[in-house]
Amino acid sequence: MSSGSIGIDEFENTDVDDLDDRTDTERIVGFLDDHDERAWKASTIAS
Repeated sequence: MSSGSIGIDEFENTDVDDLDDRTDTERIVGFLDDHDERAWKASTIAS
């Protein structure tokens, strides 16, 4: 997953245990997906 992007099917079907080598971008997207009931300011995400 280090190419910087993945397809939506791969994103939705990836086992959490396979995400150990995630990039910062992948970790942020995962966080946002896990907390999609809230809106986040870019400055908060950056920090």
